[in-house]
Amino acid sequence: MTSRIELGRLERVPLRDAWPGEATDFTPWVASPEGLKLIGKALNLELQTLSSSSEVHVGSFRADVVCVDTSDPDNSLVLIENQLGPADHAHIGQVLAYAAGLEAVTIIWIASEFRDEHSVAIEWLNRITHERYRFFGLEIELVKIGDSDPAATFSVVAKPNNWSRGVRRRTDPDLAYSDLDRYHEDFWTALCSHVIERNIDVRVGNPRPQRWMGVPFGPQGAWLNAVRLVQPPSLRVEAHFRAPFPSEYFVALHHEKAAIEKELEFAVEWDPRPTTSRIFVTTSRDPQDVDDWPAQIEWFVDKLQRFDRAFRNRVNTIDPADWSP
Repeated sequence: MTSRIELGRLERVPLRDAWPGEATDFTPWVASPEGLKLIGKALNLELQTLSSSSEVHVGSFRADVVCVDTSDPDNSLVLIENQLGPADHAHIGQVLAYAAGLEAVTIIWIASEFRDEHSVAIEWLNRITHERYRFFGLEIELVKIGDSDPAATFSVVAKPNNWSRGVRRRTDPDLAYSDLDRYHEDFWTALCSHVIERNIDVRVGNPRPQRWMGVPFGPQGAWLNAVRLVQPPSLRVEAHFRAPFPSEYFVALHHEKAAIEKELEFAVEWDPRPTTSRIFVTTSRDPQDVDDWPAQIEWFVDKLQRFDRAFRNRVNTIDPADWSP
């Protein structure tokens, strides 16, 4: 005789029962380890917050949550825009403005409900942008069984279709990598091989078909980048600072300008911006001149080593709170 099992009934719980305020309650939960873990599980990402402050300045506005995807070798930036209510037109503009200002690679829009026009908009963005960029729409709901505590669940309503992108890239010449993309990827591959074969003590990133390659400096938002520019033809090595503390790191380092440039043994450009700041050196070389690549690789390796020695320890000892505007 089979015993009968009593099954509970799943009930939906109003979101504001758990989070009365969007900015004061919901956004901090989204940015918490618990929230990011659930979101990451739904999207197969490894998300890690940038700081204890959930909202991040983008010009005169504030993005809800900015974090990094640690499953990406480049620790690419992730923007999360969240709503307690249904998706609306206003948030489409916010999502795009914040993503552009932060140079985010992954964009996640969370709402209690998505109308067809909003999920279609996300699918369209995935269709027309480079495959490195990813847009997701997530619906959130709270559920419980009986007197249990409510649990948050996510449903993916829009996501990149990597398979269709791959098909279109093979069949649509407008989406195929350009010769310049290939040049970039081939150059970075040659640079990485040079570093490995000669056992050079310098940190480099992963070769990609793009004009830059970078590695984190240590603290969140700080990067050491190598950049190839076609117009004007030049190479650049930079200490690059983005959310959450682009200004704080820049100001702190600028106070040591003389000492830093003495260690580098050359002057550098100091370029503060509202959402990103850079300290960099350039040289006039043509990235598309393949015969000059060995000399360009030597230049990059030398400058990357010097920047690493001059900046890494300094950046890791800066307390952004001491340099807040």
